[in-house]
Order: sequence, then structure tokens, then C-alpha cells
Amino acid sequence: AGRIVIEITERSENQHIAGLQRQAEMLQRHGFQIAIDDVGAGYSTLRHIIELEPSMIKIDYSLVHKCDLQPHKHAAVTTLTSFGHRIGATVVAEGIENAAEHSAVLAAGVDYVQGFHIGTPARIG
Repeated sequence: AGRIVIEITERSENQHIAGLQRQAEMLQRHGFQIAIDDVGAGYSTLRHIIELEPSMIKIDYSLVHKCDLQPHKHAAVTTLTSFGHRIGATVVAEGIENAAEHSAVLAAGVDYVQGFHIGTPARIG
């Protein structure tokens, strides 16, 4: 179970956060990791982070894309990374498309990256 990550997305029911919180706690007790996906893309991800206490946050492509060229985006990635680390979460930058973005998010302190620059999606098995 420790290698399985359950991702909570923006589309998760906000009006039922208490039920979602109970489910997340039960999964965490059984060793599963909880990730908040698309952090920075919508209005509810900060609430999900606070309420669900995830082990991982995934910074959305919309902030990562061209963060090497746009100082405000890079500042947002750096701030979210620092916040994630302060709460004990691993931080993933989504949507890395080139070496410059890769370097920029690594300079911001992210733990992991994903995107077409790293590799294309592939079938397992």
C-alpha cells in the first residue's frame, strides 16, 4: 500500500469534505499515500491540502509551463514548494516540457517532476 498514491482532484466533492476527509484518513491508516493534484489551478486545492493533510502535492501545469520565463509563475512554484515541505509533503511539478522548465522547478526545490520532457506515458506490463 505504501507505493500506491491516491490523487484527490479539483473535481472532488467540496460540499462533502468531511466524508472525503474520513476516507483519506482511513486510506492513510492503511498505508496509502494521498496526493492533491493540480495545486494552483483551482479554488479548492488549498482547502484540500489543509483538510486532508496529504503526503504529496502536485503543482499544476498552468503554473509550471514557462515558469523559467515568467517570474511570477516561478515565485508561485517556489512558494508552493516551500509550503509543501513545511507541512511534510513531497512536491511534484507537473507538465515539464523542456530542459529550461526542468531546471527552473529544480531550482525552486521540487522533489519530483513529470512531463513529456522526462518521458511519455507508457503502458505497464
